[in-house]
Amino acid sequence: MPNNYMMRTRLDYAVRLLVALYHFGLKSDRFTSMGQLATNAGISLQAGEYVAVCLRQFIDRQKGPGGGYRLNTKLQDISIKDVADKVLTKIDNGMWQQAYQKIDAMFAKMKVSDFIELAKATKPPHRKNFRGAQPRPCLQSY
Repeated sequence: MPNNYMMRTRLDYAVRLLVALYHFGLKSDRFTSMGQLATNAGISLQAGEYVAVCLRQFIDRQKGPGGGYRLNTKLQDISIKDVADKVLTKIDNGMWQQAYQKIDAMFAKMKVSDFIELAKATKPPHRKNFRGAQPRPCLQSY
């Protein structure tokens, strides 16, 4: 059973990946490699592949040369609840049901596109990855 930290991380990675797909989609509607997306989102390639499979309802995937990923849904139409439902494993326990209902209600009001606006208003924390290179968080303004 995944722990709370892993669940939050999956949701964070999924939102980062969707925002990175959005930014690449602004430049062209071509497919973008997972390597580029993961680097832009500041996540590992393995994590990007994992959440991409979970989010297949919102993204298109094409294999082969020129392949990759692209959004097939507007970010304004994707709620955080939609994303959480795809990437999180909810604990089916009676005491958690009320908490999940409140969280779902809050997440249903929030859209992935809201994170783009939040990123313009705040600067992401400055941090280095394990190799010392600067990550390029997808939530920084372009």
